[in-house]
Amino acid sequence: MWSPQQWKQFKGVRKLPIWVDDNKTGPAAGEADGWACLEALFKLGVPTGKAVGYDIETSKDAARAYAFAKVLNYAGFVVWLYGSRSTVLTIQFADYWVADYTNVPHWPTVRATRACQYQANAAIDGVTWDISVIRRWQVLTGKLWV
Repeated sequence: MWSPQQWKQFKGVRKLPIWVDDNKTGPAAGEADGWACLEALFKLGVPTGKAVGYDIETSKDAARAYAFAKVLNYAGFVVWLYGSRSTVLTIQFADYWVADYTNVPHWPTVRATRACQYQANAAIDGVTWDISVIRRWQVLTGKLWV
């Protein structure tokens, strides 16, 4: 996890905090992730009402995802469930960030997709990045943290 000092380097730049699960399963694991994430968000000063990515990669553990979201929603945050298109969309969720590697910016056909990671390991100026597109209205409505 980045420290508050590291985040300050990007003051004024829109950010999407991301919590990565630890491959445990079940609702207790999701709830534990939720409380740990919430603690980190408060330490960083992320205001409520912002979006937080929950990275479950290829998991289909809906109970875990729902438990995480319940904690974050209770505290006033919005959760974008992130994972591979082939698995994340098997979980019914309000907001998705889908990994669908076509190397071309696009939107999966699921209406609840807020962002789409379309390219992994893109080399830009000698640095490797994963590249996503985010729906403009998510930016305009203030869902990203500045």
